[in-house]
Amino acid sequence: YRDLAAFKAAMLPSEDAAARKAALEALSAPGLPFSLLAVEQLAYMALAQGDTDGAVALLRRIDEDANTTRGLRERVQTLMVALGAEMPDAATSKKRRLDLIVTLKVTFAALSLAFLAACGEQDVILPGD
Repeated sequence: YRDLAAFKAAMLPSEDAAARKAALEALSAPGLPFSLLAVEQLAYMALAQGDTDGAVALLRRIDEDANTTRGLRERVQTLMVALGAEMPDAATSKKRRLDLIVTLKVTFAALSLAFLAACGEQDVILPGD
């Protein structure tokens, strides 16, 4: 709940743009629950300050993140198109997704083997046993 409260607090209207930006930057660290939404807000702040290139760079960061939800990705891509940003071609995006799938499969296989080795075969409960 702390992360949500911190994100909501950073969203409140404030006269101190620097403090709001600092709060959003702290929340935008990769791996934090609201990091992509914080990056989106930083992009809006950059646009409000006239920094279109900075906003597009932040939007691209969201678009390229594997954890971006479909709704957020569509919102970001729509804004990027409206700003005239060059979109990555479909082949590049598809290759990035395929690379991620392969990485996840390899990671899952390695974790499964490590789990089996740690538990020993007698401790593993398989479906149907």
